[in-house]
Amino acid sequence: MNSLDGCVVQYESEFCKRLQTNKDQAEDLPFEFRALELALELACMSLDAQVKELEMEIYPLLDELASSINTLNLECVRRLKGHLLTLTQRVQKVHDEIEHLMDDDGHG
Repeated sequence: MNSLDGCVVQYESEFCKRLQTNKDQAEDLPFEFRALELALELACMSLDAQVKELEMEIYPLLDELASSINTLNLECVRRLKGHLLTLTQRVQKVHDEIEHLMDDDGHG
């Protein structure tokens, strides 16, 4: 991972903050699980924000398309469909990784 990437910086900052907040509390989970929990939480928050952005863009566009079917509107819908497909693939990857981790846990 690129340590200068915004997502990595956000993760590192949030993780350090949580470690400092939780150091006085008896934490049942090992360090690795807390790190994974935060990674999954941030990934889900990011995906949720992307879904909301896409919804804000797609609904008005679909209304416009319903009132006027033209090449420009169709191209915009096609572009957003591509974004939706990419987002769906990201969600599926997170899902698959969680399933993989759970399967590994059962066999360990």
